[in-house]
Amino acid sequence: MKNNLRGKIRDFIASEKGRVSIKGPLTLGIATGSVLLAQSIVGTPDAVAKPCKFNWECPDGFFCHQDGSCAKK
Repeated sequence: MKNNLRGKIRDFIASEKGRVSIKGPLTLGIATGSVLLAQSIVGTPDAVAKPCKFNWECPDGFFCHQDGSCAKK
């Protein structure tokens, strides 16, 4: 039973229908993964959630917000 099911799945993936049906989700997964990887490498300027008490503790272009995090000016 298990071998028969594996054989059917293998045949479907090898067939033209299987290749077409796999391309969509695979492409979407690769594109999404690439965007997430790029965002983690580059980062965003607003993502500076550095705790602070004074303005001089924040990077240039940021100020110490009332909630204790650096916010963009």
